[in-house]
Order: sequence, then structure tokens, then C-alpha cells
Amino acid sequence: MTSKSHAGKSCTFAFLILVGYLAGMAHKVIYNWDWVFYLYLINTLMVAFDLVMTLVYKHREKTL
Repeated sequence: MTSKSHAGKSCTFAFLILVGYLAGMAHKVIYNWDWVFYLYLINTLMVAFDLVMTLVYKHREKTL
């Protein structure tokens, strides 16, 4: 979808999900290193990118 709108997105929720993935990655590094770490990494990057894009579109809508 290419709506370029932040409507319906919660930055707080996305940040909470991001913190959860970072905690999962830290646990994998410290206690149990395995291939699941890379799944956490991919998901972290996708959520972080989505959060950044949400903030960019939110800022653009404010300035218009």
C-alpha cells in the first residue's frame, strides 16, 4: 500500500515492539545464540523502518 499517511499508526506501539525485538536479540546473544537471532534482526529492521517512515509522514502532514 502506498497511502503515505500515518493515520491508524501508533508510534508508541511500534516503539514497544522494537524494544521487545531488541530484548529478544540481547537474550539470544547472551544466553542462546542460534539462527533465530537473524529472524529477530530482520523483524527489528522492518519495524524500525516502518517507525521512521511513520514519523516522516507524520511530520510532512503537520507542515502542510
